[in-house]
Amino acid sequence: MSTSRRAFPSALTASSLGLALGLALFAGSGSARAVYECGGVQDTCPCGMSNFCICCTNAAYGTDHGNCVWYAWHRACCDWVIGLQWCTNANTWDTGAQNNGYPVRTAEPCASTIFVCEAWTTQCGAGDVGHVGWVETAYPNGSIDVREQGCYSWYGVKTRLINAQNASPAMKYIYKPGTSCGTCECTVGATQSQACGNCGTQSRTCGSDCQWGSWSSCSGEGVCAVGATQSQACGNCGTQSRTCSSSCTWGSWSSCSGEGVCAVGATESRACGNCGTQSRTCSSSCAWGSWSACEGEGECAVGATQGCGSCGGTQTCTASCTWGPCEETCSDAAVPPVDASVRPDASIPAADGAPPGSDATAPPQPDASNPGQVGTLVRGGCACDSSHGGDPGSSPVLLLTFLLGLFLAGRRRNSGRSR
Repeated sequence: MSTSRRAFPSALTASSLGLALGLALFAGSGSARAVYECGGVQDTCPCGMSNFCICCTNAAYGTDHGNCVWYAWHRACCDWVIGLQWCTNANTWDTGAQNNGYPVRTAEPCASTIFVCEAWTTQCGAGDVGHVGWVETAYPNGSIDVREQGCYSWYGVKTRLINAQNASPAMKYIYKPGTSCGTCECTVGATQSQACGNCGTQSRTCGSDCQWGSWSSCSGEGVCAVGATQSQACGNCGTQSRTCSSSCTWGSWSSCSGEGVCAVGATESRACGNCGTQSRTCSSSCAWGSWSACEGEGECAVGATQGCGSCGGTQTCTASCTWGPCEETCSDAAVPPVDASVRPDASIPAADGAPPGSDATAPPQPDASNPGQVGTLVRGGCACDSSHGGDPGSSPVLLLTFLLGLFLAGRRRNSGRSR
């Protein structure tokens, strides 16, 4: 099992050949080179490439007697119709396969796969650079039939059985891309995606063991789950809602519904009673509370009237619920009129010095030059003075004047009769 480097026979470099020869000399062999035929097997398979792995020459087994890597490459070309992109030491073939997208599985043998043994793996007889070969048959009990070549041990191709105890725990298997065996579930490098979360996606990739890897984290999610709803307070203790759309975005808010009649903490007032006011406050449920007691009332109801003064006056309640000024009007009903029988006429002599026909019985009239003079009785009238108040019965001066008039009138009547 010799080292080789990727190259076609016509392009084999001196360095790769020197390395192969060095290994061969170290093992006591004669030489190693890339050839058309190795161990009696000709490179005639139609994979579109020539086998660029080297073939060993050993004095004990002859020229170009075999090499495990040459034969494994050859079988992939013939059976898979694929020219492998690498041909390194046998113990690194699993790494080369993974780097080139081939499924590699551990302890899961399958027919038509390449088995790989690490260096000094005694279960498959590997040397210092490992060993590779072709799996012809994989049995249900885990044992395998293999075909292989060797660089230093025999000539040509041989077949052997590796029991399950040795085949499973210590060996790796390279699968043809896109194929499965047993539990192989996908093609190496294939990807798969699915929906997740809120309209997001996640993906996974088929690993080199032809098994799906773990799902990635969910990406590209929206802000909500399709069909979810959300509500919020609005207006006067009302609510409005919105629904998450099929693209995981929130729709528009609905109109506000279920509102109360007022805003929490709002107040309103109204008139009450006699120019008073009362108020109420909106509760936490957006409903009006009870009206307060009436406050700040005036002394009367607007437009109401009441009697006032000494001469039957009236006063009216103003728009500010206070009594207006007292308004009094003199009338014949205020003071009893003077009896007509005592009124002088032409048949009654006038008072001394009074011209005939004059009303000598009339009481004296107010003097306009004396504004402070109280009202006096007049014929058919009264003695009320709204500026001073009172009536003839309540003012001593007016009463005396009234009585004096009666006295004088009676005296003149008596005097006339005695004549």
